[in-house]
Amino acid sequence: MEDTVSSPVPLASGHDAGKITPEQLAAVFLAIGQVVSPALVTSLSGRQIGDTPGLEPLTTPAGYAFIIWSPIVLGSLAFAVYQALPAQTDRSFYPVIRRPAIVVFTGFTLWLVAAVLDQLAWTVLIFVAMHLALWRILPVILSEKDRWSPADRYLAALPFSLYLGWTTIAIFANLASALTYYGLTPAGTIGLLWQTAILVAATVHGVFGVRRTAGDLPYSGTLLWALTGIVAKNLTAPASPDFPPVAGAAPARIIAAVAAVAAGVLVGVTVFARRTARTLQ
Repeated sequence: MEDTVSSPVPLASGHDAGKITPEQLAAVFLAIGQVVSPALVTSLSGRQIGDTPGLEPLTTPAGYAFIIWSPIVLGSLAFAVYQALPAQTDRSFYPVIRRPAIVVFTGFTLWLVAAVLDQLAWTVLIFVAMHLALWRILPVILSEKDRWSPADRYLAALPFSLYLGWTTIAIFANLASALTYYGLTPAGTIGLLWQTAILVAATVHGVFGVRRTAGDLPYSGTLLWALTGIVAKNLTAPASPDFPPVAGAAPARIIAAVAAVAAGVLVGVTVFARRTARTLQ
């Protein structure tokens, strides 16, 4: 299981056991911020999140796919409340993942602000920072898998697996939106080529993530959710003069096919990674 887990993390020092720390409270506050910030940012700006002028790239998933934010945000809040309980203060991995979690929760709100201000380059950079912080979290949690309680499984492992999986694809979706906004056309042969390259890059990054997490099902499932959202959007999209045919084929259908192949690749890699992990146990 190559680089799948970190070495066991030490227990927190005993003199603070049972005391709620400022970091625990910060995690709760910022997790609440994730819940309220979409409505707050929308209300103050008078704009909907993602309401960016110009054409929408074909690599953006269908609208229904973004419902994944609900379990991510609510799961993050559940984690934040649970880790703040006095009994969790001296747990082995909660102190280790708390600071990166604070970075992630802060990044979410900053990303919303950057999006409504049309600072799309910043949305990409913020998502990269969030993604890197999530990679500081999930491997640590997975390294403690043998000692998980049911609460650890559903209040820590699950929300951060979903979060990491979604940002794996969202980095590239935000990059495509930024490139389009700053003048790179998503239409024609050039548009088809660079959006295909974006999908290939997202798939390669996803393969790396699946292998590193040993085929963690919530992580892999979130990748597939995003990719099938791209397939669904482009298979059902009506013909548009904004996206004329390329080599006689509708660009939306080509992107749908590429995303479908990517999903198939990730399914295969997930199965292989899980079998390999079981063999090495």
